[in-house]
Amino acid sequence: MKINNLKVLILSKNSENRSNLIRCLVYLRPKKYSLEGIIHFKKYCGIMKSRYMLSVLICLFYFNFTYSQKKKPASTNIFQIDNITVYGQSIDNQTRCVHWHSSLDVIAIKFKCCDKYYPCFSCHEEATNHEHEVWPKDEFFEKAILCGVCGYELSIIEYMESGNSCPICKASFNPGCSNHYHLYFETDEDHETKSS
Repeated sequence: MKINNLKVLILSKNSENRSNLIRCLVYLRPKKYSLEGIIHFKKYCGIMKSRYMLSVLICLFYFNFTYSQKKKPASTNIFQIDNITVYGQSIDNQTRCVHWHSSLDVIAIKFKCCDKYYPCFSCHEEATNHEHEVWPKDEFFEKAILCGVCGYELSIIEYMESGNSCPICKASFNPGCSNHYHLYFETDEDHETKSS
């Protein structure tokens, strides 16, 4: 914390009031205006004279503004597995994300539209501003699935026939992902719709 910045904002000449103000602000900053912090704040406001309240309000605004700017999470986390970049809101280095994070959620999918790996459909939608494309059946031989445990790239057909585990490291994949194939891969229903 930068106490020097506070000294510029504090207009009080009384050292006791200055120290009370600094203690109050130091206590409030990490509490984010919790009930305990507000009670503590009221205690020190009773000690300070009303002419110093403007200084307090300026300092609180300054602290709130700088603290909120530093704490905003990045909308996209980028990391690499064996020189393959994975985008999205990952929460670990095995491709689990804020949307899907069970012990079995360890794959990333390369999206046809942007040729980038994301842990899930929602991560792609939140990070990009374009429409997603599904992989057509005639491109199922393309490597588009990344094992988050060992970094092996599987082709789409290899992934679909894997029995929900990595052929290299034997890590288990979430079998529930098959319920979302239509978001990533052309399905029989899609193929029939195109044909008619």
